[in-house]
Amino acid sequence: MTEVEEALARLDRAVARLEAACNAGKHTAAEASVKAIAASAADRVDVALAKLGQLLERED
Repeated sequence: MTEVEEALARLDRAVARLEAACNAGKHTAAEASVKAIAASAADRVDVALAKLGQLLERED
């Protein structure tokens, strides 16, 4: 597995954990900040995936 493939696999696992956390059932008011942090992290993952996509295009 290449370094890029390993990074993609780690990002996939991170996204799965974020999705599971967001869908974990009822949320209290205290969990609102956790949701905001998860949304911010998801945005960062999207940016990282875009950069990895660019790297993959360069490898081709």
